[in-house]
This record gives sequence, structure tokens and C-alpha cells, in this order.
Amino acid sequence: MDLNDKIKFFINRGFFYESQSIYGSRSGFYDYGSLGTLLKRRFENLWRIYFEKLFDNIYEIQPSEIMHKNTFIASRHLELFNDPIVECKNGHRFRADKLIEEKLNIRAESLTIEEMNKIFDEERVVCPECGSKLSHVKLFNLMFPIYVGPVYDLFLILEEIKRKYGFLVDLLIKKYRKINEKELNYIIKNYLKNKKLYSINLNNEKYIFDENKEIIIKIKDNEYYLYSENIEIKEEDINYLEILNNAEEIKIDFNINELYSLIKSYIELKNNEMFLRPETAQGPYVNFPNEIIINRYRLPLGLYVIGKAFRNEISPRNVLLRMREFTQAELQIFFDYYNNPFENEFEFYKDKYINVLLVKDRDKKLPYVEKSLEEIYNETKIDKFYLYFLYKVYEFYINILKVPKERIRFYQLSDNEKSFYNMYHFDIEIYLDEIGWTEVGGIHFRVLKFNRDIINKVDEEIRKDVENLFIGDEIYVGYDLWNHFILSKDRRFILTRPNGSKFIPVELELSFGVDRNIFSLLLINYDGKILKLPDYLSPIQIAIFPLLENNENMVKVAKQIYNKLRKKFDVYYDESGRIGIRYKRQDEIGTYYCITVDDQTLKDNTVTIRFRDTKEQIRVNINDLEKFFEERFDIWKIL
Repeated sequence: MDLNDKIKFFINRGFFYESQSIYGSRSGFYDYGSLGTLLKRRFENLWRIYFEKLFDNIYEIQPSEIMHKNTFIASRHLELFNDPIVECKNGHRFRADKLIEEKLNIRAESLTIEEMNKIFDEERVVCPECGSKLSHVKLFNLMFPIYVGPVYDLFLILEEIKRKYGFLVDLLIKKYRKINEKELNYIIKNYLKNKKLYSINLNNEKYIFDENKEIIIKIKDNEYYLYSENIEIKEEDINYLEILNNAEEIKIDFNINELYSLIKSYIELKNNEMFLRPETAQGPYVNFPNEIIINRYRLPLGLYVIGKAFRNEISPRNVLLRMREFTQAELQIFFDYYNNPFENEFEFYKDKYINVLLVKDRDKKLPYVEKSLEEIYNETKIDKFYLYFLYKVYEFYINILKVPKERIRFYQLSDNEKSFYNMYHFDIEIYLDEIGWTEVGGIHFRVLKFNRDIINKVDEEIRKDVENLFIGDEIYVGYDLWNHFILSKDRRFILTRPNGSKFIPVELELSFGVDRNIFSLLLINYDGKILKLPDYLSPIQIAIFPLLENNENMVKVAKQIYNKLRKKFDVYYDESGRIGIRYKRQDEIGTYYCITVDDQTLKDNTVTIRFRDTKEQIRVNINDLEKFFEERFDIWKIL
């Protein structure tokens, strides 16, 4: 079963589908259906329970999805949050680095713009749509701007301008073909001679057209060009060009008051500009000054968000893997770099093994190398606290999500590949048979290192505060906390140690793409017949059937069980079709347990419970069902 067949199945079963498809879907937007929503909720709750218990003092917050412009000036998203874009002569656009990766099977994150341009110049990669040569790379900012307040005046003005002058754009963008003078005579004689004609001069070109602009003549450097829809063209020896001189000339008279109103409205609009957040992370960063006080200045402090983020992706693809509106689950951990408890936790886990591909091991041409945390530390000198959290993430995938061990790895990014503010950056990758190694998350140590030269580079108002952060000659500070402190000058970002010294906490980010993980779990666990999710992840927890749909007593008992269990579990009642078909339908969507009411039920009050993967069947008394399933779905047992 190939990728397209699986996607079609997931769509038809209601896991996800294109958003608003009745009006023609836009790429990059997907809705979760009834089953997908249940699965997504289960994943998010599992993630929430597991990561919230990593240490004391972790809390969930729900920041606004629309954020202040200054938030993204400080974070440098408005400056740096760009993707490289290329396009062909026919207007097809693509994200340059991803296109290179797909066509050349190489990692493109470390390539410079010049290196990518060389690949396109040499036509090692061409337009996948039409085969033509691709342009040089341009940078495209992925932020979605939002304008708050009564800003409609600008759009009304633009609409009026479009009404008055929009036809000028139409003239310029039409596709013209060159014609000779005799052909023009024929067109005038047969199609324009008895029509009202208009003319206008634009960019040293003269345009002559009829009222409906069905035929447009462009004159440039005494040569003739034609735009028309389906007209016959022949040659005519008699000269009819004089008729064109009778065309009524249109004067462009742009009202200065309109221009003033347009500029004024634009300035007001920009003053009310905000942005849809491109990541959930900035919420915890800007709210840190509030939360550190609320939680009595205790460190380490964890703040996490499970919520929407928005990126204007150049070329969304692979369904849930790259969308314009998506869900993230991100935990931000704030602590004192020089005094953190996680170094000690390393000692309890140093002999644990994970699948990792270090930069230095890439030339081995292996998908990963299994190494202990202690081995990784000895080879890389990566801080022990970071390796401890690598293992905790690994544990989540192996023990909780039940991802097969050979399908999960941590991919270390090189200095050229990772963002400048990440001291350490490992991607979490899952191997999908249909796609290959796929990024589903990342662990980022977002930190800046400064020497005393920084003191004289900050605003004088906070210069003394920055100077007080230094005990020796260098400091480590969280990238985002530092930038928000510098722009906002809010001194609550600065904390005090017991000995009176000052510091700004560093940041460790555990970031997960919820949609990417769900899509990966679906692909990994669906074999074409059965969706083999763990029972606690299955969208429908229990299905309930009467063996015979025309047996009133069986139906009555089955519905009684359904009505009782639905108060605590996500259950599904089905009495249609042969029992084998009903089992098959539930296997396909991952339902782990199926209850069947049969003849024996009517005699001794027991039902059969069928297990999805083994097909084993056991009998359980109806009065014991609630307790049976409460024990089965007790998530704390696996945590």
C-alpha cells in the first residue's frame, strides 16, 4: 500500500481531510475529522502528562495566538524567519532547500544561498512541474500579519483605486503576440472599424482597445502586438490604420487627495500590525516575568504550550507534515546555567542507550549509531543536562508512543545547519517507509555567550544591569529572555541568586510538531488492514456489537452496555452487517477492544471481549466491564 493509498484511506475514515474542500481547498490547510480529533486529543494528553512530570515546577499556559510586533522584532523573526524560494519562468514556486533535498537526496540546511544558486545555475535541479530552469534564490518571510482595529478604510480606498485603474494592470499583464501591418489592417477592417475605440499611453507603449477589451492592440517602437481571444487573422492590403487615430485618449488623473488618504491609512494600518505566532515558544518567553513571580522565583521553571502556530509556507506538501496552520507542543525549561539539578540526573541515566547520528559519524553512512549517554558525553562534551533530556524524549517515543526502536533517532545539526543561538540542536526523526527519515521535533539549547564587550553595546538605561550580570569575564543567557529584556527593558527578566549575584536564565526547548507525530504514527502503525496503535492511543476505545442485529434481546443488552460505558470511555455501537465485517471495520481504525453480546450473554450475563492484534477472545461479566477497562486504560501504569 503506497503513500497515496494510505492518505486516501485516512481521509475516507475521517482522520483528516482538506479544509473547506466544498469551496476548493488551499494547500497547507487540513481539518481533523472525528477519528483524527480523538487521536490528536489522546496524543496531546499523553504528551502533557509525561512532560509535565519531568520535574517539579512545570506548568501549562495558553498565550494569545496573535502577538505584538515587538515580540518578533526582539526574537528577530521579522528579520530572520525566512525560507529560500525559487521560481521558474512559468510562475511555479518552490522552497529551494527542500527541493534540493528531494531531488539530490542531500541535506540542504547547511548550504549557503550562493551554493544553492550554483545548483540551479547548473540545472542539477529544474522545475519539477514544467522542467524549465529555476531562478536564483530569494528570501521569503513566513510570518502572517494581522491588522487589528478599524482598518477597513485602507481596503475601501484600494478597492476604489482598483475600480478606477485596475484595467491598467489588465493591459500590462495580457499576453501579446507580434503581428505585421497587413494583419493589423485585417483586424481593424473586420473587428474594430465600427466600434468605439480607446487609447492610453503607458511606459512608452500605446494601447488601443474596444470597450470590452476583447481585442487590444499594443504599439511599441513602431511594431504591433495583439491580444485577442479566438479571432481569425489574415492579411489586408488596404490601409485602415487611420481609424486607430480616432481612438478616444484616456488620461490618468490620480487625485492627490486619494493619494493622501491612501498613505495616511497605510500608516495607521502599520501602527496596528500584529502577527499570528509562527511558534508557540514566544508565549512562555514574554510571559516569563509574570510566571517567575507567580511561582515564587523557583528554578528550574518549565512553561509549556500545546497550541496553534502559523507559517506562510512556500510549498506545503506531504499532508500533515508541512502545513500553514499546525499544532505544536513545546516545553520551555528555564534554569541557572551555573546551578542546575539536571547534571545530577545524568548519573542515573548515563548507561542508557539511544539512537543518535552525530555530525562526526555521518561519513559512516549509517542511519544512526546506538550509543550510551556517557559515550556521547565523552565524544562531544555536550552538557550532561542536555543528554539527560535527550534520553527522556527517547523514552517517550519508545515506551509511551511505542515507536519501534529502529525507527527513531536523534540527528545532530552542525554549526552551519543550526541556528546561531542554539548551542546544541538535535532533531527528533522518525523513519517512514514511504518518505524516509522525517523530522517530528527538536531539542534546542537556546543560549548566547557574551564577554564584557556587550556592556557598552546595550542601551545606556540598562547598561548597569548588564554589567551586574558579570562575575567573571563571560556570561551565558537565554537567547529569547535576553532579547526581550533588551527591547522591553523589563528588569523582571533578571533574577538574583542566594549569594546576591544576578543572572538571566538559559532556555532548553523541547519542541514537537503534533501533526507530524500523528501522521507518522498513522503511517507506521497502519499495515493496510489494521491500525495497530497502542490501546490507550486508539481513537475509539471500545466497540460494542450485538451478534445478531435482528435479535431484540441481544440488541437491548448491547445498547445498555453502550450507554453505560460511553459515560467514561469513547465507545462505538454497531449492529450492521456480519460480525466479521464489523470486526474488520474496527480493526481498520485501530479499535483495540470489541465487545460482542451473544447467546451466552443472555444465559450468564457474560460477553466476549476480542483483542484487536491477537484476535484472542475472553468472557467477562457485564458487571465487571467498567472495572476491566478502567484498569486497561489507566495511563499512569505506563508512565
